[in-house]
Amino acid sequence: MPRRALIAGLTIEAIFLVAVVGPFSIFSHGTELTDLGKLTDHQPIAAALVTAGLIALFALYAIALLNIPADDRALPLALGGTILFSLTLIFLYPVTAIDVYNYAVEGHVAVYYQINPMVSAPSQVTGDTFVSYAANWVDSPSPYGPIWILLTMLGALVAGSNIVRAILLLKAVAAAAVVATTFLLAWSFRDQGVRDRALAAMLFGWNPLVQIEMVGNGHNDAVMTFFLIAALVCVMRNRPVLGALGIGASVLIKFLTLGAIPMFLLAKALDTQRAMRTRLTRVTGYAAIVVALGIAAYAPFWTGPATLQRAQAVDGNYLSSIPALIILIVPDSIKWLTYPRFALLALVGLWQANSLRLGRINLAQAMYEIFFVTILIAAHFAGWYLALLVAVSVLSRDRWTQARTAVFTFTTTLTTPLWAYLWWWVQDWMSMTTIHLIVVPLIFAAPLGIAFLGMGRRGGQPPLRASDRSSYLDTLYVELRNAYLTARSAVGSSS
Repeated sequence: MPRRALIAGLTIEAIFLVAVVGPFSIFSHGTELTDLGKLTDHQPIAAALVTAGLIALFALYAIALLNIPADDRALPLALGGTILFSLTLIFLYPVTAIDVYNYAVEGHVAVYYQINPMVSAPSQVTGDTFVSYAANWVDSPSPYGPIWILLTMLGALVAGSNIVRAILLLKAVAAAAVVATTFLLAWSFRDQGVRDRALAAMLFGWNPLVQIEMVGNGHNDAVMTFFLIAALVCVMRNRPVLGALGIGASVLIKFLTLGAIPMFLLAKALDTQRAMRTRLTRVTGYAAIVVALGIAAYAPFWTGPATLQRAQAVDGNYLSSIPALIILIVPDSIKWLTYPRFALLALVGLWQANSLRLGRINLAQAMYEIFFVTILIAAHFAGWYLALLVAVSVLSRDRWTQARTAVFTFTTTLTTPLWAYLWWWVQDWMSMTTIHLIVVPLIFAAPLGIAFLGMGRRGGQPPLRASDRSSYLDTLYVELRNAYLTARSAVGSSS
């Protein structure tokens, strides 16, 4: 079994190396704005190879998870593999999203032209070819938080006018965040066996979507996720002040984790180990810490409510999501769809708050469900949002949640060749509605199915363990069978 996990890891690294030293090298294409399809001339053989490679990565990921060694080699293998993959993918061209180029441009114009990226577009700068790398974002202010803008400015100071150096620096930051998150997840299981610690690390650090999207594409979600996981680990270790700072920093990188703030405050308000007055005082203090951090971070950029306008406008971009499919089928729904979307989020928030109050779930589980529904109702869906779910699912210590997330990352990754190749081949005669009818069910059907099967069956379950593979698979089979029988019985009764 140890040999299988090692071979799986080496094969994953071989696939990544083929991409990095082959057609997708950052050194060969770093000064271009291109994508996966263009780099391979949209050839059918390339589509087949890319699809096979992505499926192979997830198959190897599963093999590694089920064959974690039972001795002290487990954790070095999990952590070493994460470091190796992350270092390799720093040199991968961001083949499926060039957002990292926009990050570089935002930092560049802020440092060298004193432009506020949160309210002003890079296109205000003329005569600088560096600005052209913002591509379609050149006329848009930044939708990200002030802490992220400050980090891009630091990168710009080091990179100067060299775009490849700027991209490598930003991708190195993402790689460091992924590795640090992996170490934090392993450390959070330090009171468990060595296999559980290795499994916690491998679930996140070896996930192909995490590596490709966070490091390969250099998304700032890697830093956002690191701060949130650091915050949750601090809360678990009874360091709530550091937890408040971490959650605030995560939100001020990217606003996807905004729902973590009320869940964190609620969890501390429900801490029955302290008197009510003490709890309220402390919760007020934690909220003040988050607010103070926000004020301090926004201070260099604040120009009034307009500072937040671009971040609010992101919700109007409908693509690859359930709401996007609904609007394509029922165009008039764009006028009213916002209300049921946020009503659903509020309902789930109340549900998780009540479950947290009753002690049925832990804080990580509550946050996971808030993030899961936030992603479901988002106007625009992108694969890199899921790295957050992968990390939080590890801390949830719930195998249904972890299985749902792993499947979610797999189905999402399968749409990569559909957009890169199939859509390019057929867009002259296939409508946007038709491609969404293919992509959206492929992404969301399986994880939603697992979510419904696992509903109400999570409380008190141990985390996914590798110590007894056959026992775990047998248990999962029994639970799936029981869930099926329960659902069949309910359908029969209603009939």
